[in-house]
Amino acid sequence: MELKDIVPWGRSGAEYARMFALTAEDLSGRRVLSFGDGPSDFNLWARSQCAQVQSVDPLYAYDADAIAARIEAVRPDIVAGLQQSEAAFHWEEFDSPQAMVDNRLATMARFLEDFRARAHDNAVYLPRALPDLEGAIQADLGLCSHLLFLYSAHIDTATHWAWLQAMLGRVSELRIYPLVRLDGAPSEHVPVLRARLREAGYAVEQCPCNYRVQRDAYHYLRVTR
Repeated sequence: MELKDIVPWGRSGAEYARMFALTAEDLSGRRVLSFGDGPSDFNLWARSQCAQVQSVDPLYAYDADAIAARIEAVRPDIVAGLQQSEAAFHWEEFDSPQAMVDNRLATMARFLEDFRARAHDNAVYLPRALPDLEGAIQADLGLCSHLLFLYSAHIDTATHWAWLQAMLGRVSELRIYPLVRLDGAPSEHVPVLRARLREAGYAVEQCPCNYRVQRDAYHYLRVTR
């Protein structure tokens, strides 16, 4: 994947904690594999919670300066999109589009500082695109934020299933957020994949979370062996 095809826009570790209902027991002393993190500071935040964390994203194939330049290039379009679609969001976590943008920029600045120091440490930031997970750790907990289901109009069921199988091959428990599409409608892939997962012997649970940003995105999917 080329950098021009990536829209880097990272969420904070504190947001991850709410979207995935993470507890101290979920993180402390555990191995965590987080998929599609992009320029989130989740890895940095989770390490502060005593977790061993590996983030996986094709973005990490590029250096910090190139990522920073790409963030600046996409920022105007993202800001304009937020302003045009204010009704699709709750304004509780952030009280305005500008407040959200400011938070995201601060989050990505923290990521960039950490990434500059650890860019060549694949045990922390692994440059891979699903379903290729060569070099990924075997983890207790896997997290997938704003990738599966959100882009249901662009990623078909077969690809969702291939990516799920790849992730579940590496983790004992997987949590996925959100379960809605970009337009806020429930993803059509969720019921199909829940059925397939159960047929394959997994336990699947739709769990509530205390994260209110995108409207109707109030649950994550928990999959365990």
